[in-house]
Amino acid sequence: METGKGFSGFVLAGGRSRRMGTNKALLPLGGKRLVDRAIELLSPLVDDVFVVGPPEVFPFLHVPVHPDEIRQAGPLGGILTGLRHARLDKSLVLGVDLPFLTGDVLDRVFKAAGTLDVDVTIPRYHDTQETLCGVYSRRCITPIEGMLMAGHKAVLELLDRVRIQVLEEEVFKDLLASDPFFNINTREDYEEAKRRVAAQLHPEGVHHG
Repeated sequence: METGKGFSGFVLAGGRSRRMGTNKALLPLGGKRLVDRAIELLSPLVDDVFVVGPPEVFPFLHVPVHPDEIRQAGPLGGILTGLRHARLDKSLVLGVDLPFLTGDVLDRVFKAAGTLDVDVTIPRYHDTQETLCGVYSRRCITPIEGMLMAGHKAVLELLDRVRIQVLEEEVFKDLLASDPFFNINTREDYEEAKRRVAAQLHPEGVHHG
C-alpha cells in the first residue's frame, strides 16, 4: 500500500495507564506487544515511523523513540512532540491501544487527508471522534503550544482551533467487521481483545489455555 507515502507516522506510547496500572504498550496480544503491532501496521504505510514515549521502556525497538518534551501533558503533549520530530508536514498519529485497526482503514484516512488542505483529518465512529487515529499537520504545533501553556490538555479542544475534516462511518462501512476502532482502556477491554484474538486463531471454537 502506497497511499500513506508522503506522510510521517508515530505511535503514542506514553506512560503508565491509570486504569490499566501499567504501560499499555507493553501488553502482549497474539504473541506481540501492542507497541510492536502498532509499528508493524504503520511502517509500510508511511515514509518514516517512530514512537513517542519513554525511551528507557522501549530499548528493544528498532525505530526511534522520542520522550515527551512536556511532562504530564497527556496525548496532546505526545502529539506535539511527534509533530516536532516528524520529517514531513503531515503525520498519522496512532494510539498504541487500537489492536484491530487495519491498513485498509488507514489507507482511507490517508486518501482523505491528501485531498483537502486541512490541519487534522480524523474518523468518527459511533459518535466518537477518533483523535488518536488521524492525520495532523505541523500547523497544529503553534495552537497546541498555546493550549498547553494555558493548561489546556484536551485533544478535542484542539479541534475547535484548527481546520478539520471528519470522516464519517460511511467512509469505512465495508471495513467495520473487525471493529477497527476498538481500543484497550481497561483490564476488561484487554481480556475482550485476548478473547477476540483467540477466536481468530482458533475459529473452530477450541479453547487453548
